[in-house]
Amino acid sequence: MTHENQFTPRAEEALRLAQEAAEEMGHGYVGCEHILLGLMREEDGIAHRVMQEYGMTEDMICTVLERSVGRGLSGAAPSQGLTPRAKSAVELAVSEAPAPARATSAPSIC
Repeated sequence: MTHENQFTPRAEEALRLAQEAAEEMGHGYVGCEHILLGLMREEDGIAHRVMQEYGMTEDMICTVLERSVGRGLSGAAPSQGLTPRAKSAVELAVSEAPAPARATSAPSIC
């Protein structure tokens, strides 16, 4: 799931961490819930700071994820890639990026 030259390095890292989270949880896809977790794990991003300010923690997100979608066998890379909803969220982030970010082909999702 690479988005070469589409995002800032932090956004790329958040997406990588989302994929890693899906893998750890044994999910064969990367959904919005994994992107949320990736944004939380990308500690230098704005999203991480906002979630912390509102009292969210990585453990809280993981607990909710496990309760809502369960856990599979960890270790296998998500073979299905982004879900349609997650893909739409990423595409929206690209389309809503400020003009200077689009001009440099590096919008940020975090």
